Amino acid sequence: MNFSQRIVLAVGAMAITLMALFPPWYFTLESGSTKLGSRFAGYHPLWRANTPTNTTALSELFQYPVQYDELSYFSVRLDTTRLTIQMAATLIVMLLLCAILHGRPPQTKKPREHLLDDLRL
Repeated sequence: MNFSQRIVLAVGAMAITLMALFPPWYFTLESGSTKLGSRFAGYHPLWRANTPTNTTALSELFQYPVQYDELSYFSVRLDTTRLTIQMAATLIVMLLLCAILHGRPPQTKKPREHLLDDLRL
């Protein structure tokens, strides 16, 4: 494995780590067991609470008038489909770059006397 491939692997590993620490989320609107809709909520850290509390933003996002007592119908969930696609695409790009950057084996150097023979021709 050459130096360029190691850099590609290191950058790819850092990207996948950041994707895992800051995954995509989506808001869902549910009434009982009926799912009424879902919208992308952005990327947020795993360790931070992402509970929806802004009724104005939720009203605009879902185009539905939300009252404060209706916040229990909203939840935030991890968007595993998007996260899986992102990680798979990153892995594919990493593998392709490593394959492209796979250099030829180093050539053996000619002894000095053979270099002089090549110059005389």
